[in-house]
Amino acid sequence: MNNSDIFSMAIKNLFKRKVRTFLTVLGVMVGTAAITIMVSLGLAMSDSFDEQLKNMADITIISIYNSDNAANSAKNTIMDKAAIEKMKALEGVKTATPIYNTSIRFVSGKYVADLDVAGIDESAMEELGYKTAKGRLLESSDAGTYSFVFGANTPSYFAKPGKRMYYFGGGEQKIYVDPMEDNVSVSVDSSYGEKKTDGEKKKSVKPTKINCIGLLEEKDYRVDYSVFTPLEIAEKLDSEKKKFEKQNNNNSQGGANTKKRGYQNAYVKCNSIDDVEGVCEKIKEMGFEVYSEMDYIKPMQEMSNSLQMLLGAIGAVSLFIAAIGITNTMIMAIYERTKEIGVMKVIGARISDIKKLFLLEATLIGFFGGVCGIAVSLLVSAILNNFNTPLSSIGGMGGMGMYMADEAPAVAVSVMPLWLCLSALAFSSFIGLISGYFPARRAMKLSALKAIKTE
Repeated sequence: MNNSDIFSMAIKNLFKRKVRTFLTVLGVMVGTAAITIMVSLGLAMSDSFDEQLKNMADITIISIYNSDNAANSAKNTIMDKAAIEKMKALEGVKTATPIYNTSIRFVSGKYVADLDVAGIDESAMEELGYKTAKGRLLESSDAGTYSFVFGANTPSYFAKPGKRMYYFGGGEQKIYVDPMEDNVSVSVDSSYGEKKTDGEKKKSVKPTKINCIGLLEEKDYRVDYSVFTPLEIAEKLDSEKKKFEKQNNNNSQGGANTKKRGYQNAYVKCNSIDDVEGVCEKIKEMGFEVYSEMDYIKPMQEMSNSLQMLLGAIGAVSLFIAAIGITNTMIMAIYERTKEIGVMKVIGARISDIKKLFLLEATLIGFFGGVCGIAVSLLVSAILNNFNTPLSSIGGMGGMGMYMADEAPAVAVSVMPLWLCLSALAFSSFIGLISGYFPARRAMKLSALKAIKTE
């Protein structure tokens, strides 16, 4: 018997018992559809997770802080230039920069804005992944100059003194100041431009004109609402602000005490996500506290993987039950076709051909069930995607709170890539092949004479 004869006989035998074949194929179809849909839901969750990661802060950037832990404080760790250089030398680190944070009032004509200023190593901005929508980033030549790079959302904070309106979305917000076009100054007086109350005596300080050299593209919360300037300028402004407030009997808190504890915090940029965890551990050993988005991402990834495994297992149980159905069908076929098997052996059919015949029948049941299961999966997937709520809109990233649910990127509930369909088809066919193995062996071992005598 050649292969075409075996294939033709297998098809005829399946159609002889249409109802039984249909029910067995139906079982495989349900099992294939179940496991395919479950996997597609897991893939959609993974895609939703990846899409939300894109809207988060750069997860390869680690925030470093001076530790308040007593054990670490006993090490006398100071976040100074030497510590920053040591961080830069760590394996997996692309760059590191101290950050000097303060808050300064910016003035442009009749508009003012109280903005967070971050003093930064000028050469680190590009390596940290910052990009400008207008102008350029800070460069080494800007050191010591009043050069500023504004975050994407900072212009929206400019308003008339006492008239700051907070924007919560819904329509386009009016922007009164374009730092790249308008003259902008900084004042160490946090109430500059406001009317003095009766009897108030306050020393007047003339604002210092600055040079806005760039406006950043939207990136993340660490960047969009901050203004960046060289380290020494941030330190100078903070020092002048404290001095001014002291002269006006206004207690000043905040700003880094660079003489005693060094910088308050720093940023470390890793080469890749895989390096983040190791670099965090090494910096902790140096006596500093670290914060990384990976602190949230890792447990969420583990939860996502566990859920995908659970969904896959549920589908696998359905397919396992279908495999039992195929085995039962093939065993029943052997009992019913015992005489036929005996005749085939008597007329010269090879044992291997009989084995191929039963294996092919079982494989075809798995194949047809797989085709129908994939068709059902595609239909269910389309229904879920058209009439359900995207996974990504259910609360954003949980504890990260990076954006509200209605701002979350739309990601499908079910994802059915081509490789999943082909894999499901191959898997269902393989299940059919495995299920038919033992019935085929039984058919091979039947005695030809006893089989012929069977009624």
